[in-house]
Amino acid sequence: MCIILLPDKMEEDNPAVVEDGQGDGVSPKKVCYRKRQLYKTIRKQMEFYFSDANLTKDRFLGNLIREDQCEY
Repeated sequence: MCIILLPDKMEEDNPAVVEDGQGDGVSPKKVCYRKRQLYKTIRKQMEFYFSDANLTKDRFLGNLIREDQCEY
């Protein structure tokens, strides 16, 4: 089974955070909270997608994993 870890912080620039304190009115704390929620949601979806329960139902992904295991 493969484990994929998501980074804690994105390297990309976030246009909602402006260093001089001006911008679209969104505080850096709210942006940080939203990012954490987004990462949590993505992680939950990925954990389900690669779970044993889903692999038994998903023919495409199951075949890819079986093919990859046969190569080793």
